[in-house]
Amino acid sequence: MALLDLSLVTQTLIDLIRLHVTGSEAWNPANVLAVDPMPPDKLTGDNTLGFYLYHATEETTNKNTYIPGISDVPVRYNPLALNLFYLLTAHSDVENGSTGIYREQLMMGLAMKALHDYPLINDNTAVGGVVIMQPLLRGKDNAFRISLLPVKVEEAVSYWMAGSNPQRLAAYYHVAVIKLEPEETPLRPGRVLIYNIFTLPGDTPRVDTTANVISFTLPGETDPRSLELRPAQVTYDQGFTVIGSAFTGNKVYLQIRRLDWAAPLIVDAAWDVAVTSSRITATARATAAGRDILPGFYAASVRVERWSTMAHGTRILETSSNETPFAIAPRIGAISPPDPQGNFTVNGSIFEHPDLAAENVHVFIGATRLTPGNAVNLQSGEFAVINPTTAAVRLPVGLTPGEAVSFRLIINGAESAPQWVVG
Repeated sequence: MALLDLSLVTQTLIDLIRLHVTGSEAWNPANVLAVDPMPPDKLTGDNTLGFYLYHATEETTNKNTYIPGISDVPVRYNPLALNLFYLLTAHSDVENGSTGIYREQLMMGLAMKALHDYPLINDNTAVGGVVIMQPLLRGKDNAFRISLLPVKVEEAVSYWMAGSNPQRLAAYYHVAVIKLEPEETPLRPGRVLIYNIFTLPGDTPRVDTTANVISFTLPGETDPRSLELRPAQVTYDQGFTVIGSAFTGNKVYLQIRRLDWAAPLIVDAAWDVAVTSSRITATARATAAGRDILPGFYAASVRVERWSTMAHGTRILETSSNETPFAIAPRIGAISPPDPQGNFTVNGSIFEHPDLAAENVHVFIGATRLTPGNAVNLQSGEFAVINPTTAAVRLPVGLTPGEAVSFRLIINGAESAPQWVVG
C-alpha cells in the first residue's frame, strides 16, 4: 500500500512515455528516443524528452486519523500522502532549419497523448504488452492518477523567467496520491465490538449481526466467565449465530465470503447449519465447500430459495440478504509453561498456510508486539511459526516474575480468544 522510493514512481511514468511514444505510428523508429528525469537545462540529444519532478505537497486527507491505542504522534503511523508535480519538456540538438523545433513539438504531442491515454496507473497497466509499474511497487495496492494541470500562460512565463533559460514549450502534470510507508504501530488495543443493522424491504432475508459466546478464566479466579461478542469472533469447531429475519423458504443457505473472494460460497454440511425464521446457528470449520478457511475477517449472508408452482412448472425465486461481518480467530489449543529463559510453545491452528502471508501473523505479550525470529535460537521478545499448528515464543524482557500477562495471537487481523502466560 505504500513506498519509500519516489524514483520508482518517476521510472514508471518514464517507461509509460517511452513505450507509448516509440510505439506510435507517428514516430520514426530510426530516431532513438531518450526520456530523462532531468530538468530542462540539463537535457541533451537529438530526441530527448524530460519528465522532471519539481515539486511535492502533502495530501492532508486523513492525515490525523486517530489510531486506537496509539497516543504518541499518531500521524507517524499513517502513510504520508503526497501530490507530485512534474514538468514535461522536449529537447532536440538538430539544427537543420526548423527540424529540431518540429521534432520537439512531435515528441511533446506524443508524450502528452501517452499521459492522457493512461490516466490511472496500477499493477495491471500495460503499454504494448509491457507492464509499466516498477516491480517493487507491484502487489502492494499502489495506484496513482495523472492529470494535466491547467497552468495559465502568465504563470508559465513567470516560471521560466525565474531561471536562466528562455521560455520553452512545456506541460505541467499532477500525479496523486503517492503514499510513503508509515511506521509500524508498536501497540495494538483490545477488541472493539460494533453492532451493525441494515434496513432492507420486508419479506427479504435480512441479517442484523453475528454473535457468539466465549468463555475464559481470569488469572487468580477459579470460575470461568462468559462474554457475548457481536460481531462474532469464533474459532474452529466453535458455534456462532447469524441473527436477522425472514430466514424462511423452501431452502435456506448460509453463505460466507472473504474480502478477496469474488463471490460467497455456501457452507457445507460439516458446518452443522440449523435454521429458524430469525436465527441460523452454525459451527465454524477449517474448510468450506472444499476451500481452506484461514483466520481473518469474513462476511456472512443468507440465501433463500422460495418455490412457486405454476401452470408450466415450478419457479424458483432466489434472494440473498445483506452481508454482515464476523471473524474466524486462530485457535489456541495449549500453551506450555515458559522455561527459565522464557521460551514456550503454542499449539493450535491455522498458523501457516500457502495463502497466509508471514507478515500477517502477529504475537503480542500484553501490549508489546513480538518480532519474528529464528525458531532454533529465539531471542527475547521474538516468536517463530514452526508449522501450521505450532509456534515458538520467547517472552520479552521487563516482565514481573510470576505475573500473568495476556498472550494474543492475531492473524489477518483476527485475534485469538483470551489466554495468559506467567512471566
